[in-house]
Amino acid sequence: MGGFLVPPWFVEQEVTRGIMNTASVFWGFHLAVSAFTCAKAYRQTYHAWKRGHRTTAYIAMIWGHWATNNIYALLAWLYLWGLIPASFWLWFFNLVLWVFQSQLIVQIIINRVSLLMMVRRKVTQLKWGVFLIMALINISVFIIWIPARLQINPTWIHINNIWDRIEKGIFLAVDASLNIYFIHLVRHRLIKNGLTKYTPLFRVNVILVSLSISLDITLIGMMSMPNALVYLQFQALAYAIKLHIELNMADLIKKVVRASNHESHRLSSGIGQKSSTRGKTTTSAKVTTTTKVGTDNSNSFLASISRGANKPYRGHHTTHIELGSDDELSQQRRHPEGLSGIQKTTVITQEVHDSPLGGMDEEDERSSTASSDEREFRRHGV
Repeated sequence: MGGFLVPPWFVEQEVTRGIMNTASVFWGFHLAVSAFTCAKAYRQTYHAWKRGHRTTAYIAMIWGHWATNNIYALLAWLYLWGLIPASFWLWFFNLVLWVFQSQLIVQIIINRVSLLMMVRRKVTQLKWGVFLIMALINISVFIIWIPARLQINPTWIHINNIWDRIEKGIFLAVDASLNIYFIHLVRHRLIKNGLTKYTPLFRVNVILVSLSISLDITLIGMMSMPNALVYLQFQALAYAIKLHIELNMADLIKKVVRASNHESHRLSSGIGQKSSTRGKTTTSAKVTTTTKVGTDNSNSFLASISRGANKPYRGHHTTHIELGSDDELSQQRRHPEGLSGIQKTTVITQEVHDSPLGGMDEEDERSSTASSDEREFRRHGV
């Protein structure tokens, strides 16, 4: 007899030596990937805590996904070894862990995509929209998968054989759509606007997205193995690789931004002008302007950014690229929707001096602005 709520006619699926060897390979790869992921997650957590002395949503999500995925893999391994009997509670907790896996990984991807979305309201809509889609899938699996695993009757088993592949296909579509949208944003909002420094990010993301999609396709194919539950072990490996991909993407974006900041500080010189008039005192003025990518000022943006991103510019124009920050209170007052995303900040410093000579002379002045590219990563917890 089986465990809780297992009917008398329940038949355990045979676990042959070949099936167990296959599961062992998946388990071994999972442990290796999980160890590397843990080390990388620890480094990102340490730097995030060192900056803000708080736990961000991004850090909580990566550790939550890492923990639930490892418990999920352990349960699948123990069940295939026969150390845990089939029961309602086994399948129930298996699905609870899977819900956390699926929801957290897509929200981590959305956290990356939101770095390039300029309207905060759309980011919120995307997060809740994907959450609801995944929630509907999760609920349907609870209704169908548990009765099928308990072998209540052949009808539930037949329905599950069809729906299980469909819901994995829906997850594949959601995963692919989010990653392809990110590629689209990098290509059309950054690279085509002259920011060729993001080309490595674009190329690496194409490779990693292809790997992620291939994992989803392989997972669907694993359901056709003689022991259908082997795919549970592979699913843990697939989610571990997906999490590792996201951590690597976060590191890559950070490296690109930091390299850009160092280059900007090296090449920038500012705009300065000094004038003299007889018998007057000295006054100074500072003007700060901010424009978004894709606004009416896109032409001037392209001109200035292309110069700063691709080659040295012999002028007095200082351009810094930043990822939208929560500190933009004045912009939020003017734009109730809330703006974020890649933007350009230009600082112009002008000094007017009065002199008894009455002539006009110009000299370069240094104007500096602290680049705030990393503020967005702090807000997103990277």
